[in-house]
Amino acid sequence: MRPPVRCSLSAALLAVLALPALTAAQPSIQQDREPPFTVAAARWDTESLGNHRAVLRVDNAAPWVYARLPWRRPDASPATKGVIVTTAAGEVVKNVRRGTVTAEAGEFIFEPVASVGTYYLYYLPYKSGGRSNYPNVKYLPAESGGDSTRMSAFLAASSPHARVERFEAVDSLNAFWPMAVAATPSETARLAEALGGAPFAVFPEGRLNSIRLRDRLPLRWAQRGAGGTFADTARRGEFLAFQLGVWARRD
Repeated sequence: MRPPVRCSLSAALLAVLALPALTAAQPSIQQDREPPFTVAAARWDTESLGNHRAVLRVDNAAPWVYARLPWRRPDASPATKGVIVTTAAGEVVKNVRRGTVTAEAGEFIFEPVASVGTYYLYYLPYKSGGRSNYPNVKYLPAESGGDSTRMSAFLAASSPHARVERFEAVDSLNAFWPMAVAATPSETARLAEALGGAPFAVFPEGRLNSIRLRDRLPLRWAQRGAGGTFADTARRGEFLAFQLGVWARRD
């Protein structure tokens, strides 16, 4: 068997493109300041609940509980899509109100039916339709009655806050982390500032993390910065694929 060959794409190539190496560090989202993005240990019924959920912990009994989810969603128009909240036993919470909902984060108030404990908030539930040979999927619409931002703001100040322990995908195929977890506008602005006057930036990426976002930067890149050094391993004669993500400045 032929030994593997280690190939590298040096920072010199990126220097030709006038791209500064902002930082060599690659911090992960698995930190105390934000809940981690993980794959669930066991599957749930995706046909009724969707593929993504937030795991919430309610420690204090109260009529209403407030939760803010820093979900960094990659999908379009999250404010138009519904959510489903359940207990750990699967009982659906009927009284759920929404506050401000954006791609960056969503605010919700719900009436805990089981008092304290673990709750799940499924934030991309869908319904399958069509034919077996030509199926289609539609996300459930946002709850009728519109956003209750005023109510959420009031209850957020007077109600206990549910702790977001983690975000879970039903399996690795549907997982958003690492390439579909989006950077916030403020994080993107900081990266743009660090680039100085460069009109664009290049982000080298290996073959295992396919570039998935088209209109936003992944958090991974915002944390790591542009440029740097890329290295991978391939066997002799193997076709080695890698990616260069180019971000064009619009300011």
